[in-house]
Amino acid sequence: MPHCPHGRVYQYDVPLECSECYQEKRSRENVEETGYGILDATREATEVQRQILATMQRAKLNVSSTPPGADIEIDSTFVGNTPSDVGVSSGTHIVRISKDGYVPWQRRVLVSSGHVSITADLTIASPEQLARQEAEQVNKVELAREMVNSGDKYYYGKGVTQDYELARQFYEQAEAVGNADAKTQLGFIYREGHGVRKDYRAARQWFEEAAVAGNVDAMNSLGYLYENAQGVPQDYVCARRWYEEAAKKGKVSAMHNLGLLYHYGRGVSTDYQQARQWFEKSIAGEHPGSMRSLGIMYEYGHGVPQDYQQARQWYERAAAAGNMEATFNLAIMYDEGLGVTPDRQRARLWYEKAAAAGNEHAKKRLQELAR
Repeated sequence: MPHCPHGRVYQYDVPLECSECYQEKRSRENVEETGYGILDATREATEVQRQILATMQRAKLNVSSTPPGADIEIDSTFVGNTPSDVGVSSGTHIVRISKDGYVPWQRRVLVSSGHVSITADLTIASPEQLARQEAEQVNKVELAREMVNSGDKYYYGKGVTQDYELARQFYEQAEAVGNADAKTQLGFIYREGHGVRKDYRAARQWFEEAAVAGNVDAMNSLGYLYENAQGVPQDYVCARRWYEEAAKKGKVSAMHNLGLLYHYGRGVSTDYQQARQWFEKSIAGEHPGSMRSLGIMYEYGHGVPQDYQQARQWYERAAAAGNMEATFNLAIMYDEGLGVTPDRQRARLWYEKAAAAGNEHAKKRLQELAR
């Protein structure tokens, strides 16, 4: 059975690259232009390397086709439609131009600097060629889906020993043929540091690629990165825009995140009515965090009449749905007698649940009650 240069076994007729293989491949790719400057694809450039990268020559490819309106891919990445001007780094690039009903055009192009023009004369595909193209595309999509499923199996440990490295390899192969779910999962891997060094900038890159392809999880995750300044400057406006895009497509957690922005006035004026609306939409999708947030609004009278009974009911519902933070809120209500008769025994039970979930305040209060 064939192996990659570092000993990994090939599967599905493609190499499941080890981390060394993949980093070597990424480092050979073009330096990418991002919204925050030029970054080494390995994400580990020294300051000297960064200065060198910043002065690298750039070239502009003017890509056109007959007929126009064809997809442009440069080094397997979709960059737009013909005619377009595309900025690239100096070096050799694989340019592929394709349009439904036509035979794809592909060339290896060497560019240095300045302006380079490419024109692709597309020929109409025969019925046999169209059938072959469609079959190839179906096979790619099915193969990518199969690799994502395999990646999920190892990432989450479904019936196998959890293996982040192997999961990443499957996702990398799936994303190479454009699978947005795989790109999103790679974003999670780098954001959480699962089997790799935690790298928020790499996570952002994968989320951006997946979001452009329409993945709602990636849109919501991008919002989270901007809200929490993970790999990007903190930008509540960008966070809100990504959350809104995901919410439009039905992402329940994005609705919850929008509620939090309006509740606490992050990047917007505090607006309890807007916050409540987003929390209620999220609750319709059974989001436990929004149940707790609505409880907080009732406990403190944020945009609603203060109502401890309502607060307690929402905390109980959130806790029953798995939100461990709500268990601490319930403990406080019974401890301090907020809307209920003070009940230290019941409070202690809720504190114990919160402490078991890692709540430090609950642990401290339990110590106090034990004195």
